[in-house]
Order: sequence, then C-alpha cells, then structure tokens
Amino acid sequence: MVTYDTKKNSWHCPCARTKRSCPHKYVAKWHLFQTHRELFRKVRSTEEGKHLSTATEDKDSNDEAELGSQLYPPKDIQKLKDITMYIYKYKKLPAVLPEHLRLPSMEKEYPRHLIPEELMCQHCPGNVPLSDPVLITQKAKILTNLCIVQDVSTYCKSCHQCGAQYRYQEWKDGLHNFNDHVLLSLPLCLTIRNMLQVHTAVSRVIEYLELTTGQRFPSADTVLQGYLHFEALTEHDYQYSCMTCGDHPPVVIMDLHKKGAFHLSVSDLPQPPVDFNGEVDVEHFWEALSMEKIGRGFVSSK
Repeated sequence: MVTYDTKKNSWHCPCARTKRSCPHKYVAKWHLFQTHRELFRKVRSTEEGKHLSTATEDKDSNDEAELGSQLYPPKDIQKLKDITMYIYKYKKLPAVLPEHLRLPSMEKEYPRHLIPEELMCQHCPGNVPLSDPVLITQKAKILTNLCIVQDVSTYCKSCHQCGAQYRYQEWKDGLHNFNDHVLLSLPLCLTIRNMLQVHTAVSRVIEYLELTTGQRFPSADTVLQGYLHFEALTEHDYQYSCMTCGDHPPVVIMDLHKKGAFHLSVSDLPQPPVDFNGEVDVEHFWEALSMEKIGRGFVSSK
C-alpha cells in the first residue's frame, strides 16, 4: 500500500526506500492527480542540489518538495536575482546586535521548524496570500559554539500570482540561514569574525569547535561561505578616517604592497571599458559583492 504524507510531502511504499521511486508510487501519483489534483505542487527540494562535506551530507536527500510549478531554489537567473535582492534589502542584521543574541548560552533553545514569517506577497499590489509552507529539508543543521543542533526542518513559501519565493531568514531568533541546510548561530558568526581579526583561519576555528564539541562540522569552505553570507547581510559602521583626506579618501593603500601582489600576467587582465575614467562607484561595488555572497545561499560556489 502506498501512502502520501501531505505535511512532509513524501511518498512511502514497502517495496522501495523512502526517497526512491517505484511503479506503485507512480500509479498512486497518477490516481491522486486524477482525483485530488490540488494536492500536487511541483518543486524539487534543495536536498538534491546542495553539497556539503562528506560528514554532513545526506546521501539519500533527493526527494522533491513541491511549490506550484516552480523550482526552489529557482534556476531562472532573474528569479534568483529577485529573491537575493529581497533578502539584501529587507533581511539585514543591525551593526550592533542585542546582547542576548551575541553571547553563547547553554540554555538557548533554537526553533526546530523554520518557516518564513511573510504571510502576504511583498511584491504584488494588494494583499495576495502566500502558499502554505513547503518543506525543503528535515535534515538541516544549526552550528553553534557549543554543539550542532540536528534534524531541523526548513520551509519555503511562494506567491501564486507573481511566482516570488520566500525562505526563512529571521535573525531575531539568533540564527543566520545560509543555504536552508546549514544555519549558523549569531554567536558563532561573531566568534568567527573575532578569530579572523586576530589572524586565525576559519579552518582552525572549525578544528577548535570539533575538539570542543566532539562533533564533526561541515567543511571549512562551507562554514566560511556561511560566515561571508552573514557579513553580506550585516550593516557595518566604518570608523576609518584618513588624517589628510578625511572620512572618505579616494584611495586606501595597504600597509605593504607586496601583500597584495601575486603572479599574474598583465595580458590576462580584462581591459576596462573605453569610457572608464578610473573612478569606481563604491556603493555599487559593495552591493554587487554582497549580492554575490548572498547568492551563494542558493547556488554552489564550486
């Protein structure tokens, strides 16, 4: 007998593993499609698209979440830009976090079901309700200074009218969602920032955390990308002021030029546009860089 869990959007048949297809499931899907078509949504879960280190990868994570007729995360470049820009504009963290969110605590309990807080579409005029939450994964992990919280469920929503998609990105819970599968606690993000400021590599931070917690963390690259995602969404107060040029010097020189030098042929560098006058819009530059880092939460850096 084939069963369908509408809450988890999963199919089960005695002849096949939970996340594998079989003829019985196909027949059951066809039958339900004919009799209860409203049950069907059609979006692949991010379970099969995300790649973590061997220690944290769910090898059987290729079930499909379903969200209208759209994929999540979207494959269309413009839709990716739209969801990234929405997060960049409306989900930023303040430069100074409240103290209860900055300090690690053994008593802190994180939510296990992470659902987008939006109820109405933020792009459509009027009050257009979003879809019900759709499960992305039940195997997400929250990385903290003290442990790894396992088996966390993340969800997404979509607008049936414009197709906009929404995911959980709420810093007030003390969490930073990187890619729906790996989330970092805010104290851990601040710990990584402080360690980098005293010249400690992220890989060393991961080694320290693994020795302290006795648990195996995702790869250093995954954690680094998650941390950079956090910084891209954080407001920053820059205090730098040049004694000659003031608060906004046209050029900032590194302490040693050789630190920024590497072997690269000049012929390998792309030519600037013909109308380039040597000036760079610094706000546009940092926005583009932040958007790229936020986009890593939807596409692999590999």
